[in-house]
Amino acid sequence: MAQQLRGSSKSIAANRVEGRGKQESPADVKRFIRMAIGSCDETRVWLEFARDLDYLGVSMQRQLEERYQEVGRMLRGIIKKYDEGK
Repeated sequence: MAQQLRGSSKSIAANRVEGRGKQESPADVKRFIRMAIGSCDETRVWLEFARDLDYLGVSMQRQLEERYQEVGRMLRGIIKKYDEGK
């Protein structure tokens, strides 16, 4: 479980950086940002599993959940800017 959590959380940043490198193609940028959102959502699921299995306390899981929700909002904001043509 720890390996899955580390992998999904690292994938958020890796996809964001790869998308940033595709600036000449808005469709490619958005594709990588969507993959980062998927990794963010996956990370949140692994955090829930960790809580359910008592590897992570409820309070800590909630704190981390809030942070990953914010990351997801930021990533969705990037897609929105591309959709608006900015």
